[in-house]
Amino acid sequence: MKNWRFYTCFFLCSFKLIHANLIGGTFAILSNHYDTVSMDSQKIITTIAPIVNLAVTFTLSFVIDKFKFRHIIIPTYILCLAHALTFQLIKDNSVLYIIYFFAITIITAIDNLSTFPHFMKVFGMKYIVVIFGIFNIGVGYFNLGISI
Repeated sequence: MKNWRFYTCFFLCSFKLIHANLIGGTFAILSNHYDTVSMDSQKIITTIAPIVNLAVTFTLSFVIDKFKFRHIIIPTYILCLAHALTFQLIKDNSVLYIIYFFAITIITAIDNLSTFPHFMKVFGMKYIVVIFGIFNIGVGYFNLGISI
């Protein structure tokens, strides 16, 4: 905890993909509010989403280890920023809304797959569980703020 990398990684982990967490947590609320996706379609989408996430995670786990962390995370955050900036334009189109929902789950999967191995490399195997637990406390507080 005396290392500047700890605080940099804590900040990165706590505030990463704010938009992704917001869209993932409020998918049903926003689609009901804008009357974009029907309730029956929402049930189908939320049933299919874990299957898509499993397939994407399984496929990407073979690819992500071949690249450096910065070569993965910078394009991922740029995609998330583009997603956030263009989300306002698609909120009335149900097909694009569903595509954007699945796109943000893929972006989140890429981030999750690349972050933990990077933290293991930075902090070592001995303390990674404790350090990652501290990082997730920050994520929990921030997601609580998003929910409110």
